[in-house]
Amino acid sequence: MVVSAVVAGDRGVVFIYVASETAPNEAESENYRALIELLRRQGHEKLDQIAESLVRDLERFPAAVDEEIDVLGRRLPGLTGVAPAAVVFTNRLLRRGRYLEYRPGWPGLQKVPLSFPIPRLENPIAASNPVCNPEVFSLLLTETARRFDPSYYEFVLMTKSHGNPEMAMTPRVSRLASDIKPEDLAALAGIGDRSASDHAAVPRLGISRRQYFDLLNEQGRTEGMEFALVYIEACQGHFAEALKERLPANVRRAYVTAGGAQYRNVDFERLFDRMAEGVPLADALEQQLADRQPGVMHTPPWRRWLWLGFWLPLVAWLVWLVFQRRCRPSPPLSPRG
Repeated sequence: MVVSAVVAGDRGVVFIYVASETAPNEAESENYRALIELLRRQGHEKLDQIAESLVRDLERFPAAVDEEIDVLGRRLPGLTGVAPAAVVFTNRLLRRGRYLEYRPGWPGLQKVPLSFPIPRLENPIAASNPVCNPEVFSLLLTETARRFDPSYYEFVLMTKSHGNPEMAMTPRVSRLASDIKPEDLAALAGIGDRSASDHAAVPRLGISRRQYFDLLNEQGRTEGMEFALVYIEACQGHFAEALKERLPANVRRAYVTAGGAQYRNVDFERLFDRMAEGVPLADALEQQLADRQPGVMHTPPWRRWLWLGFWLPLVAWLVWLVFQRRCRPSPPLSPRG
């Protein structure tokens, strides 16, 4: 537990929902078709399973994102009291140059044009998955800060993507089918000479977990954004010790998905039921995460002073005791017999 500058207050709340869903554009769709065909052509059970997992992902991941966005659009207008605002960024929306936004009093999510052009990405897979590009991700956060002044709002961030122990956000497939060699397929299947394959050495596209938090830290420094809660929904999530120590001061608490992520890891209907009962967004989300997902949080400053107040009297008494013993006069020496 480390000290954070973020303190809960009376500011408004903005829910930032960011999804790098598997919803390929035309070029990436062709790559998926070629890759799935290549895997099936090998006649190996494990490669067939990988091919089927790709087919499922193409269907289920965007469907899960659409369902969660639908709940946001339906339930946000029904909240009373201090309801959160929201922004929604997905690969499909960004490729069309827009995103979704909600402000209290609006009838639902509204389409908003991006105020910046998406940087040109030469890699066709990266171009189809702009959300998990570091530069684009940073621009999305900046766009949110410009729309919702961080002096008056704090933020709850949820990112939804594929991932691995190193990557917080990455596409399901990071290589072109035309670049995959027979020895790469053998390595995937667990047969043959794995040392002949460079598949594991090819860098993944996307945002590493360390880079992810570095980008949040930069938003705190440049835009003044403070995050009440951050949730990285991606497979094989964990917090390395070094990352715990580097958790930005502008992030109060953070969670990651442990093990294999499901397509839907948060019950959005239940989330809104809790908010309708008056539970703040960050607390309602944490209620679903705290018992089953790894998390790390900063200790608010008032708890640091509470801790000091608890131990300070004991420390003062020990210091006084040592001082008294050192200052006590020594007894007279007995005469030698």
